[in-house]
Amino acid sequence: MPSWFHFRSPSQCEDPSVAAVEQMLDSASLQSESMSNQQGEFKAKHALAICACVTADWAPTWLIYDSADGALRWRRVPDRTEPLDLVDAQLTALGHADPAEVLQWLQGDASNAWGSLGDGGGDPGVLESLRDRIDSL
Repeated sequence: MPSWFHFRSPSQCEDPSVAAVEQMLDSASLQSESMSNQQGEFKAKHALAICACVTADWAPTWLIYDSADGALRWRRVPDRTEPLDLVDAQLTALGHADPAEVLQWLQGDASNAWGSLGDGGGDPGVLESLRDRIDSL
């Protein structure tokens, strides 16, 4: 899947759904402070990378994964970094989405994070597994 990083401009205003998405992810997970400082990859069973670039405003790329210690974790991915390079996962999915549609997916109101305007794919079951983890927390 091609990278859409070149379409994004951090000088724009942040999409209003970004804060709500990150608040939900914070509530459901343990954000890893050490992840941003550690060299190498983190081990995971499932990893989901969402480039929230399908918006008129700026939005980040998120990496959501289940860590080896059983915790659900997430982080913003630095610009110009391939998100799945940050984690060594057995099963992965990656796509581009509108932040508002990611929020609907996190709230259980949509079957996938890509919504009607985005596009994504990867290993079957990654979205469902991570979404189920969010529901259970």
